[in-house]
Amino acid sequence: MMRQVNRILGTISDTTLFGFLPLDIVMHLVLGAIITFTFLKITKSAMKAFIICFIVAIAKEVYDSNTLVASWQESIKDIIVTIIYPVLLLIVYKLKKMADQ
Repeated sequence: MMRQVNRILGTISDTTLFGFLPLDIVMHLVLGAIITFTFLKITKSAMKAFIICFIVAIAKEVYDSNTLVASWQESIKDIIVTIIYPVLLLIVYKLKKMADQ
């Protein structure tokens, strides 16, 4: 089972879209948005959705560091890409809250 997961993750890491865009980056961005939307609906809190997305991103990178040959720079890049949407959402919520006051 773990070998299959490693093979799938390895294939995703080695695939590019349009010859220049790594599928890995796209998947991190999309899954970060999906996790954020899902937990935003459940918790009704942008901060909680951000925290959950951040924890999931870190857990995935810890798994990668133990099973794949990913560098720490790649792990940081993946975490940043995963939490881009939740961070932007937090900024929008904070600006909206400030404008409503």
